[in-house]
Amino acid sequence: MSADTVVGRLFVEALNAGLARARAASRVPVGTAGPTAAARLPADPFATAVLVSFDAALPSALAPRDRRDAALQAAMRRRGRQIVTGALAAARQPARRAPLPEEPSELASAHESLVRTLLLECAALTVCDKKRFPAGTVPPADLVRELGRSTRTARHAPRAA
Repeated sequence: MSADTVVGRLFVEALNAGLARARAASRVPVGTAGPTAAARLPADPFATAVLVSFDAALPSALAPRDRRDAALQAAMRRRGRQIVTGALAAARQPARRAPLPEEPSELASAHESLVRTLLLECAALTVCDKKRFPAGTVPPADLVRELGRSTRTARHAPRAA
């Protein structure tokens, strides 16, 4: 493999990651000051790829009545970003035993479960695509492991009214 091929592939990966971030930033509703910390994509190429896959898969994973609910989909995307951000933080601390505390969910239990399982599915499928993420802050397997741990240990308490 030549240096031009390697550099070209790295350029394409960086370009795709930048486009994914730009797409996420352009989804900010009119009238807001800008993306919140939860709406921004993480600075990890694998996590970004997982969230882009999650965003694409979410509408088809929803029940037909929920596909027309833009507020619900926005809340589910926010929650997905919170979960991935938490999993990245946990994966960066491999020596810790207990799960890191999570932000409370604004979603009903069924929607929370859907977000978590869809994220795990997207992470596994992204790993199976055999893409390389050389600039990642954690190995992809560690993020998948933390997403699985997060799903297993989640407390599905009813949301606050």
